[in-house]
Amino acid sequence: MNKAKTMTETDSSKSDKQRIAEAVAEKIINEKIVNAKQRSILKSAINRSLDQLARDGALPKIQMHDKEAGAAKHKSITRPVVERNAERTR
Repeated sequence: MNKAKTMTETDSSKSDKQRIAEAVAEKIINEKIVNAKQRSILKSAINRSLDQLARDGALPKIQMHDKEAGAAKHKSITRPVVERNAERTR
């Protein structure tokens, strides 16, 4: 029971970046690795690595996409007006 309490305490001290990176890693591991023992070993190794990166201040950048946000408006490019002469010269 002490171990569970320690896990929740350490989870609350983790940054959003670290939590997201762990969640992404866990999802990929669950999809790709069939053996449960290998999954747990790999998850703990990734968590240790992320903890070390967090202490060093070198967590990877994670791009996030908000599904609820509207589409970004593209900047319209104004083109120069081309003058067309109706006159024809011989």
